[in-house]
Amino acid sequence: MDALIFFTIFLALSTTVFCWIHSGRGLGRIVVLYIFVFVLTENIDEAYYSYILEPSDWVAVLIFTAFIGYGLIRKRGYLFRLTWIDYLILLFLCTTVLLSFVINFDYSWVGDPYLVKFVYPVKIWLVYRVFFYIFEENRVLARKGLSGLDQFILRIIIYSASVSAIISILRYFPIPYLQDFIERTWPIITHGRWVSVANWPRLTATMSSTNGAGNFFAFTTLISLCQLRLTNEKKYIFFAVLFLTCVILTVSFSSFVALAVGIILFYKKQMNLKHVMVATLVLICSLSIISLSETFASIIQTRYDRQFIVSGSTWFLPANLFARLDYWRQHLEVLFSEDKLFFGFGISGIRIHLEKNLLYGHGNPESLYFRLISESGLAAVIMFVLMHRVIFKAIRALSTHRPFMTQLHLIKVILIMFLVANIGNQTMYYGGSLHLFCIMLTLIYFYEVKLSSFQIRGNARGGLRLRMQNRKPA
Repeated sequence: MDALIFFTIFLALSTTVFCWIHSGRGLGRIVVLYIFVFVLTENIDEAYYSYILEPSDWVAVLIFTAFIGYGLIRKRGYLFRLTWIDYLILLFLCTTVLLSFVINFDYSWVGDPYLVKFVYPVKIWLVYRVFFYIFEENRVLARKGLSGLDQFILRIIIYSASVSAIISILRYFPIPYLQDFIERTWPIITHGRWVSVANWPRLTATMSSTNGAGNFFAFTTLISLCQLRLTNEKKYIFFAVLFLTCVILTVSFSSFVALAVGIILFYKKQMNLKHVMVATLVLICSLSIISLSETFASIIQTRYDRQFIVSGSTWFLPANLFARLDYWRQHLEVLFSEDKLFFGFGISGIRIHLEKNLLYGHGNPESLYFRLISESGLAAVIMFVLMHRVIFKAIRALSTHRPFMTQLHLIKVILIMFLVANIGNQTMYYGGSLHLFCIMLTLIYFYEVKLSSFQIRGNARGGLRLRMQNRKPA
């Protein structure tokens, strides 16, 4: 009966999305719905749903299904067309998931809760296709569609992230009923245990736990500064201050480093006094907010004392970094000793190996790169590097023309921030950050198409070859 009710609701919602697609202007509603859902529900308590996938995944499947049905009825040419980004993601999927799955298959994986996380490249491709369909349908609709769809998406990301940031900060205030509601809806879970904000004071958001929240708000801080630069609207200073405050409250060192790298790279080419003043103003405002609150200040002080003073850490590096170095050493030792370096152990990496052999160890490497090696081996890491190399080459080729130079520079910097954050975090596993990664990929395709009138010639298979008119002579 529950399955029937679920199917009926899914069908009704798919029909609604179908009607929105048909109306043209409804594409904006789809964007708003999907972005707010993944920002506000990725970290929701699992008691609120029980159908394998997370709410945002079901919404992605729902939108994808609606577009397939609409495209078949209206005979849309883009429906089954694959772009070069599709091929990259699918190659990464084959290397990361299928190859490791076939070589390391074990029946104990059936029902393993890590299975959904293991197949995250499938989610990357699904989310990319959803936004690809939105962009393509908007092109078909022309005047009936949304103008400036790229900027619309970035604004909705900022608005939804601001709602998440406010909810996350309200968790610290003992407001009757509201604090309990936030703790029940978006619980703080560490080491498999549900804890209160008193026991885990570092900021936890609606789209991810502490480290994932730090990464996500670091990305949205930079997006806000970029929007300020593009539009000169002062409201984006407020958003940047809000997001930076959240980044600081997570006390995630990898997020700090990624954001610092991002801001330096973003302003590197056109650094001037105004940019320095804006960045300084945002930082001063965030630090002032934290220093004026005894609760916020104690979060930073406690984390600092634990990582540097109590632990006796040296070299100006936090103690947890040394712990992670030990995790990585252990993972490499096990991979070499078991001859699993090239294809990994499969689902959840060395965790199952440690449990089966009753060995003591840390199953979670706390790094995407070592997670890739542990689960899918060196082959997956090589494919990951090649995928990003192709993406950066495409961005560099497109950035030689002025119309979207700032936007493409933002995408490039955010992708570099992903690579930096992945060293000490598993950024691709965090729902909010994963969706942002997919949106960045779709925006690359969007700008590629927008520049096609004077820069790109499409081939018969839908692949895109860049022919730069201003290429320097050899």
